[in-house]
Amino acid sequence: MPRVVDLTQSSDDAAPADNAQLRALEDAIRVCPTDILVESVIRLVRTDHTVQRAFSKELVGVSKKRKNNAPAAAPVAKWQTCDQCGEHYDATEEDQECCYHDGELEVDEECFEDHDEDCHGPMDTPANRRDWPENFKWTCCDETTNSEGCRTGEHVPKQDKRRRVR
Repeated sequence: MPRVVDLTQSSDDAAPADNAQLRALEDAIRVCPTDILVESVIRLVRTDHTVQRAFSKELVGVSKKRKNNAPAAAPVAKWQTCDQCGEHYDATEEDQECCYHDGELEVDEECFEDHDEDCHGPMDTPANRRDWPENFKWTCCDETTNSEGCRTGEHVPKQDKRRRVR
């Protein structure tokens, strides 16, 4: 029977976890569904000022860019995902270059020799894009799926489309 480590019953909340407890907690964090992990962190940040300061130090920074008449030193989420290239980037750093494609991926039908959509199904599927990236080309530059972007510019933060529930 596996050994269960109870991380909720600590006689001294300020005492650091021993190695076994720390490993168990790290494992639990790694396998925890993202939505549950996010809600747990938010709950801790709202109730514990030490946790709030620690997460603020890791995740919030100061933007050096002014946007839409915002104050020059506005706090921002430090780690963001670019809507153009899909990379994670530090929004507090200046002069980071985004390399992306501004076209669409289209099937290169010549690469699907002997492919009959009536028999084999459609060519443009997520599985085919994953398994045969060389069979798809960008409309902006005629390069294959995994080619480096043909345009450069600033990162554009991806907008969070989830509804906030309080």
